[in-house]
Amino acid sequence: MTSRTNTEPPTAQAQLLTPEDVASILQISPRAVRRLHQAGQLRATRLGYRTVRYTPAEVDRFIAAHQSDD
Repeated sequence: MTSRTNTEPPTAQAQLLTPEDVASILQISPRAVRRLHQAGQLRATRLGYRTVRYTPAEVDRFIAAHQSDD
């Protein structure tokens, strides 16, 4: 008996990050992530009334925009 490997590409939903994921990446609190979103500094995708997700590209954009030139 042979085992199968999953060769299907990941779905778009699998590539979305929760506010907690983003908080961990940025080393801030989930509340701070929500504040950044509300201030328009971090764009999100709303999947439902209370479900908010972020793309890795948006998190990368935010990091690049806030890097210092030291």
